[in-house]
Amino acid sequence: MRFMVRYDTDSTIELLEHIGQVAFRSSLVNWLALEANKADKQRIAQVPGVLEVYPGRARRREEAKSQRYCDRCCTQRYTTVIQRAETYPVLGEPTTITANVCVCRTCGTDLFDMELDEANLTRAYIQAGCVQTEAGRWTKPEASECEFPSPTE
Repeated sequence: MRFMVRYDTDSTIELLEHIGQVAFRSSLVNWLALEANKADKQRIAQVPGVLEVYPGRARRREEAKSQRYCDRCCTQRYTTVIQRAETYPVLGEPTTITANVCVCRTCGTDLFDMELDEANLTRAYIQAGCVQTEAGRWTKPEASECEFPSPTE
């Protein structure tokens, strides 16, 4: 967990480093971000020279990144990644994999995520026994080459 800590002197930083890892330190004001266990909040507050401690905003930033537009809700929504069985046609053969899918936390609608979709397609080709010969090209040792769309096309 990340804590924001306002401190008095530089010697306080050395004491805080015994509790957790300094993730960020402001060069303008006496604030720093400290990565430590949630249970360490009390210990951090008791360090000589610590003036203020509160939970950091790292989680809020991560949640903001996990927002996408949901067509069903017609607004930005928080998302989550779930795993489920999906079947992809690979060289005309159905191939079932455990796919990672981005879904809206509010309504459960599947949302497009290029990175997840590319990883799922790659997983399907590998599970079907294909080998990547060059960027975007997959082949089965006993079959002809197959096209895998690249994100630039």
